[in-house]
Amino acid sequence: HEAYVSLLAVLPSWRRKGIGSLLLRRAELISARSGMSRIRLEVRVDNPTARAFYLHMGYVELGCGSPGFVSMCRDLMTERDGLE
Repeated sequence: HEAYVSLLAVLPSWRRKGIGSLLLRRAELISARSGMSRIRLEVRVDNPTARAFYLHMGYVELGCGSPGFVSMCRDLMTERDGLE
């Protein structure tokens, strides 16, 4: 089973304060507790800042997603203990 993040956004004036990381980790925790084995999302190809954020958060690029997007995921099963 797989969770999917369809949108994660933080207002520009609130970025780089840990809010995005907190929101994403919470989504991962809820997903893991619900029995999901991984979490997936798509990032616009022309958004290197978001791509770098997700890579920093432990996501890997899977390749092309929807047109203009890169699909990324993170395995939750092997890291379940680290999410608490």
